[in-house]
Amino acid sequence: MLKNLYDLEEIKSKNYRQLDPKLVASLEKSILAAGLQEPIQLFYVVETGEYYVLAGHHRLEAMRNIKKNPKHAHIKFQANVVRGSQEEFDSQDTTIKSIMSNAMRRPSTLMEMAAAVGDLKKSGLSLPVISEVLAQPKRYVEKLYAVSILPEEIKDFVAANPNLSDDSIIRLSMKFRDKPSESMLSAFERMAKRRQGAVTAQAPKKSHFKKSLNATGSLTPQQIKTVMKVYSDILEN
Repeated sequence: MLKNLYDLEEIKSKNYRQLDPKLVASLEKSILAAGLQEPIQLFYVVETGEYYVLAGHHRLEAMRNIKKNPKHAHIKFQANVVRGSQEEFDSQDTTIKSIMSNAMRRPSTLMEMAAAVGDLKKSGLSLPVISEVLAQPKRYVEKLYAVSILPEEIKDFVAANPNLSDDSIIRLSMKFRDKPSESMLSAFERMAKRRQGAVTAQAPKKSHFKKSLNATGSLTPQQIKTVMKVYSDILEN
């Protein structure tokens, strides 16, 4: 539900991540030039009448800064509002906090991102809102959700086969998203074999590699010999 916002200072935020001043400043310029292209996402707690930000913390800060200027005080902004109980908000809030804190500690793998999307979806958030929370394109979030609902045996297979590319995992997940079948595991196994074959095929022959080293003219015969020994060990392993 779209709602006009009149008092931006009353909107509460849990500050899941530190605001980026440069991004806020950039958004201020963008909003003044072209308006707010996408409303922020708010949660309205029925029992208390309080509004909390689900997605759009930087946009909210930019809007607040704009409204502080008397020249722009008349500008109205809108938000998409989700209504629910305090219990419902607390459930979503806890999930978001956990995911955002993990995301800030270290880079996330595809499977970790997919698990995060799955958890947020279970908490009751829609995929468009999740894309805002994670600052990811909506289409990509849809793909991550498809990965998140893979059967556990497929997830175990993916974990055991790190040679599978993210694109391959997403492509097969989207293929079987609407039509799961017993052939899913076979499809992932075939993809893993093709990936392994591609990696092996990419390794140039030792003779070609040695010629390339000689052609550089910057390595001594002993250095080339050492490099070739290491390269041979890699091919054998």
